[in-house]
Amino acid sequence: MARSFLLCVAAAFAVSCATPGPSALGATAGRSGAAPTVAPVASGAVASCAATKLAGMSEEQRVGQLFMVGIGGDQLSLIETAAIVADHFGSVFLVKTRTNGVAGVRSLSDSIQALATESGTAGVRFFVAADQEGGEVQRLTGAGFTTIPAALDQGKLPATTLQVRARTWGA
Repeated sequence: MARSFLLCVAAAFAVSCATPGPSALGATAGRSGAAPTVAPVASGAVASCAATKLAGMSEEQRVGQLFMVGIGGDQLSLIETAAIVADHFGSVFLVKTRTNGVAGVRSLSDSIQALATESGTAGVRFFVAADQEGGEVQRLTGAGFTTIPAALDQGKLPATTLQVRARTWGA
C-alpha cells in the first residue's frame, strides 16, 4: 500500500513537471470536448524535475503530499478549502456519489486544482481519486459517465469484448 501511494505521489510530481499543451488551459468537456493534454517529457528529466520540486518544498508541503482529504459535496466547502490550504494536503478523494456528470466533476476538479499554489503545494497539482469499480460501486454518474458492470459480470465476458467495452468506460 505504501509503495502504491508513493507511486501516486511520484505521478503527481511528474505531471507537475510536464509542460501543459495548448488544450490544457481552460479546456472542459462542456466547452470544447477536448481532454487536457501534456507534452511528453523524457523519464530522466521527470525524475530530475520531481527531485528538484521535492527539494524545494517545505517540510509541511512534503508531509501534506502524504495525506488525502475526503470531499463530500459538489463544491468545495469553506472547511475543506481551509484544511487543504492550512495543512498543504496534496490529494483528495471524492467520497460521495456524484450525479452531475462529467461537467460537474470537472468543475469541482478545477476548483480543487486552483488550490495548487506555490505556497500551498509548491505548485504540485492534486491527485483526485474516486471509487469507480463498477457494479454497485460507481461514484461518478450522470451525463458523460457510462455504467460499468460488476466485476463478476465482466469476468463472464470474452476477453476481446471486455477490452472493447473497457475502452469506452470513462471516455
